Amino acid sequence: MWKYGHFTKQVRVLVTLFFVIIVLLASCFSDTNSAQKEELLKKEQQLKDKEKHLIKLEKELNKREKDMDKKLEECKIDLDKQNKKLEEQENEREKEEEIKKQEELRQEEEQKKIKEQAKLEEKKQQEEIRKQKEQKKLEEQKKQEEAHKQEATQQTTTTTSAPQQSVNFRNCKEAKASGYSNIRRGEPGYSSRLDRDGDGIACDR
Repeated sequence: MWKYGHFTKQVRVLVTLFFVIIVLLASCFSDTNSAQKEELLKKEQQLKDKEKHLIKLEKELNKREKDMDKKLEECKIDLDKQNKKLEEQENEREKEEEIKKQEELRQEEEQKKIKEQAKLEEKKQQEEIRKQKEQKKLEEQKKQEEAHKQEATQQTTTTTSAPQQSVNFRNCKEAKASGYSNIRRGEPGYSSRLDRDGDGIACDR
């Protein structure tokens, strides 16, 4: 009871005095000899010694309790620091992930723009090639027309310098056998029956 209980000093003193009074009263009402008195004094001294021991133990317990409270407070502070550090690390990690995600999105947008630009360039090149082909085709047609005009001019000059002869062919095979082909309308040997597609040029195929 004395060893494990937590009593105040006043309570222990009162209890001790209570026992002392009982002992004294017992000694007064009974015929005790000096040996019994010595025994009582000895027990009283033992009680005082136990009280001192209890006081000492109480002081030690209070000291240990304070030490434990101090260590608990230190542990709490360390735990708060660790939690704060973990929270900062988590926030940093989330920021890094957000930055990484934005960088990936930016790269995807750049790749998309590059692909679209490449498609536009390719389309532009194809359009330029088509225009070049059309231009080349027009130039070739123009050259052919000029050649035909020159040929027609030469044939006209030939026909004007020499008397025109009436030349008639039954078919293009006969005309080609006689050295006539691509006969234009108005030239010797031209006939509508030889100009099957009606383009003004007979035996052009």
